[in-house]
Amino acid sequence: MTMARSVIPGSTVMVTRRCVSRKFLLLPKGELKRAIEFALAWCASHYGVELHVVNFMSNHFHLLLTDVRGVLPNFMRDFDQAVAACVHRTHRIKGQVFERGQYNVVRLVDEQAVWAKMVYVCVQAVEAGIVNRHEEWVGMRTRVDQVGVLQKNVSPVFGGVASDDVRLEFTIPPALRRYSPSVVREELQRLV
Repeated sequence: MTMARSVIPGSTVMVTRRCVSRKFLLLPKGELKRAIEFALAWCASHYGVELHVVNFMSNHFHLLLTDVRGVLPNFMRDFDQAVAACVHRTHRIKGQVFERGQYNVVRLVDEQAVWAKMVYVCVQAVEAGIVNRHEEWVGMRTRVDQVGVLQKNVSPVFGGVASDDVRLEFTIPPALRRYSPSVVREELQRLV
């Protein structure tokens, strides 16, 4: 029997989710990228989850977020379902998108851990040897200059109406809020 995962309201965590058999189901194509962006913004808004940095590689994704209300399992259930539906529609396939079982969660308990995981998420494409600089990755991701800056409204890709627009925001993690957003962006840019 699997032990229940502890869900602590207000925790900052890094979530990792892999595609089944490490298939390249999250390739950064225009329509899929925009659909994932909308699903992420909608789920975060609906559940009150604060997004800090995200990176969608071709076969997995990382989310660094704060689970303000202690609803991470519900957020991930709905987000996984939305992304799977986008993948099915974009690739015209059926079946499982993500590995069976639970996503991986690392709880970030201090400032040092938050900085380390923010850098880790931002440089994934470089570490994988796909690009030379993190800015070159075209997948759905948080750019360093987006952290702590009010973002854009995103619209549904597969139908919906204008009133369905939601705002995609990348906030400063609570452990770093003693710094101004510009200081966080400058330090993150220096570290990546």
